[in-house]
Amino acid sequence: MFQIEPKESIPITRQIEDPADTNTYYVRAYVRDAKTDELLDTVDLTDKTDQRFRGTVEAPHDPTGNGRYITITTKVFTDAGYTTESGLYGRVEQAFLVQTRYKFGIGGGGGADVSYERIRKVVQEELGKLPKTEIPKQKETDLKPVLKAIDGVKRIVELFEIPEFPKFPDIPKPEKTDLSPVISVINSLKTEVSKLKDTDLSDVEDKLSGLMKAVEDLLNKDFKQDIIFKLVTEKQQEEKPTAEPINFKKYFQK
Repeated sequence: MFQIEPKESIPITRQIEDPADTNTYYVRAYVRDAKTDELLDTVDLTDKTDQRFRGTVEAPHDPTGNGRYITITTKVFTDAGYTTESGLYGRVEQAFLVQTRYKFGIGGGGGADVSYERIRKVVQEELGKLPKTEIPKQKETDLKPVLKAIDGVKRIVELFEIPEFPKFPDIPKPEKTDLSPVISVINSLKTEVSKLKDTDLSDVEDKLSGLMKAVEDLLNKDFKQDIIFKLVTEKQQEEKPTAEPINFKKYFQK
């Protein structure tokens, strides 16, 4: 089924099927309303030689606007008066839908059908009107102050000295090393480093790892001193000589 618009010119064609048949024929088309079978028009087709016939008819109007179905039937006759229908060739019928084809043009007001090439061109033109946005080149972050500060903290940590554990029996309990200021500085450095984005922080991470190892070594040494103090103190208590009991019995003997 074909869709056509009201008042549109409809081409009608008919080809005699047998190419060996050289007799003279005449073809007429009948246009009808498909629902009511009302005859709307008749068209006598023109012989275009080679047993081919052509003609045109104007599509009827669509009174409802919802579409109108029509049929076009072609018959083959053996006489110019179209009174004797040929018994060799049957009737051929085609159906059409008469309805307005709505067109969507750029800019409204009807216009031509949608052209994707035109849409692409319009989009490119509009994009070309947009102001160019330049992305500023990111400023390279100078990590030298951070690395220098980490080295400084590490040197301070390395200067901490935990006294060697004294020999038995002089065993004063050693005081614990206060590393809270160092840990506070490390945490501050971590906070500042975490704020740096899109920057190679491999050097900073290496420095912080070395700093943390130095602090851990101090803490482990301090922990070992506590263990040694406890063990030595317990041993000292076990080996402390006890006074011999006084034998008062001999003073009461005669």
